[in-house]
Amino acid sequence: MSGLAKWHGAQLLLAFPVEVAGAITSELHLNNGALYNSYMLIEFFIVLRMLHHIVPLHRTLWVACACAGTAALLVDFIFAGTLAYLLTRGILVVAFILTGLTIRTLWTVASSGQEDLPRSYTFWLLASMLVYFGALTPIIATEPIVHASLPKLANSLYLLLQVLCVARYLLAAFALRFAPIQL
Repeated sequence: MSGLAKWHGAQLLLAFPVEVAGAITSELHLNNGALYNSYMLIEFFIVLRMLHHIVPLHRTLWVACACAGTAALLVDFIFAGTLAYLLTRGILVVAFILTGLTIRTLWTVASSGQEDLPRSYTFWLLASMLVYFGALTPIIATEPIVHASLPKLANSLYLLLQVLCVARYLLAAFALRFAPIQL
């Protein structure tokens, strides 16, 4: 299995229990903010590593992105004073960073002409990331504003996040169809 597929597998193995626990705690009306905030930081580093594996980032860029995302989550936590609520400002910065890096990586892969994109594990994996993180940015950015004036619509935005999550994992699962297998 390639290094990229190993990181992808790690991300999926981590995401499954988090999403199951998130669904259960949500159904029981228990606060799961700490779960998702913690997961966002861990996933941020895993996705950074996956993107670096596809198209290596200059060390300075990788460190700058890692520090910016971590700092954004940390500053948001300091201002919130709790992990009980989603660190939306920090998540917004992380999603923005990952969207930009995913676009950069996808552009580089597509313009290299070295892969048959419709049959490329890398392409479909990047597509899953772009769909999720690209759509996460405007949803997270507008959620506090919408929640203040239209709480029911804010609940619909939360459902949209769940749909995006499912779309992401379906695309990522489809990508596995083209993953290189080494025995």
